[in-house]
Amino acid sequence: MTEQKKYRFVDALRGIAILGVILPHIENTGVFGIIGQYGVQLFFVLSAFTLFLSLDAKFKVEQNPIRNFFIRRFFRIAPAFYLAALFYLIKNGSGATFWAPDGIHLWQIITTLGFVHGWHPASINSVVPGGWSIASEFMFYIFVPWCYLHIKEKYQAISLSFILLFAGLYLNGLMFAKVSSVYPGKEAFVNYFFQLWFPAQVCVFPLGFFLYFLFKDKKDSDKNYKAEALRWLLISIFLWLAFTGGGYIYLLPNFMYGLSFVLFSYALSLYPFRFFVNTLTCYFGKLSFSMYLFHFAVIGFVKDCIIPLISSNNQTHVAIIFYLSVLAITTGVATVTFYLIEQPGQAIGRKIIEYFETKEK
Repeated sequence: MTEQKKYRFVDALRGIAILGVILPHIENTGVFGIIGQYGVQLFFVLSAFTLFLSLDAKFKVEQNPIRNFFIRRFFRIAPAFYLAALFYLIKNGSGATFWAPDGIHLWQIITTLGFVHGWHPASINSVVPGGWSIASEFMFYIFVPWCYLHIKEKYQAISLSFILLFAGLYLNGLMFAKVSSVYPGKEAFVNYFFQLWFPAQVCVFPLGFFLYFLFKDKKDSDKNYKAEALRWLLISIFLWLAFTGGGYIYLLPNFMYGLSFVLFSYALSLYPFRFFVNTLTCYFGKLSFSMYLFHFAVIGFVKDCIIPLISSNNQTHVAIIFYLSVLAITTGVATVTFYLIEQPGQAIGRKIIEYFETKEK
């Protein structure tokens, strides 16, 4: 069974995304933390982009590529995610928290394991910290085969993104008062839910389809695209800084950062600048899923056990030590889970697909 071509710039971009995602959880990271919190949107763009590339390859050689798509996605996500769910349930218990105001009950565990936890405020992040993004990702998977079969050009992709953007705004407005009435006095809890749930995030995914068509439209594989890549790179960085400077909320940050990440990704696809595409960022990218799942626990460990040992009163120095400590330990943990959990899980998925494919020939 042929495998799709792997691109180093994609691994590097995933690495950059996880480096950004960790930042806002560290105190005193300033503008870097503000930009970094949108690293998940970069993950979403890359997910849509790579899934279209994968389906390109699989539709050419497989008997039932749509069924196989869902098998692959389950075994790509579920093993490490289920381990994280078990770990955090043991570590944190079932008591009341910000994300579980009434504690964790069986229904929250079941919805989390079924990847539908993103539809309720008390389950979206209650079992696995940051689990909202996995919920959005899995909901997106349901629609990917249909999108692949029906979206045939970049203008359709960007149009779909705009439609979903306005649909998300409508649903937020429709549901906000109803959910607020169920959780009186918990404004922050309700506000965060409506920032994170699937309708607020779904507009980002078609931007990855848009990137796919930009990437496929490159005409000359031998041309040196360095100058063009630099232009797109600078534009994307300018957009990050512009959105971060104030007032960007009216531009709807999920969508606008997603669009800037398309330009950034396209730039690196044209020319892999070594500052961004290198051995380190590619390695972080390979481990990025496990790093995302477990960095929350590492942050707590570093905050409790390492930061108290630092004598410096310089908050910038403390933030740098905090960040690098979290990054180093998380990388170590993720290396173990990648090789012991993620890769064997994906291998099981491949064996199941091979069984069905062989049976159907």
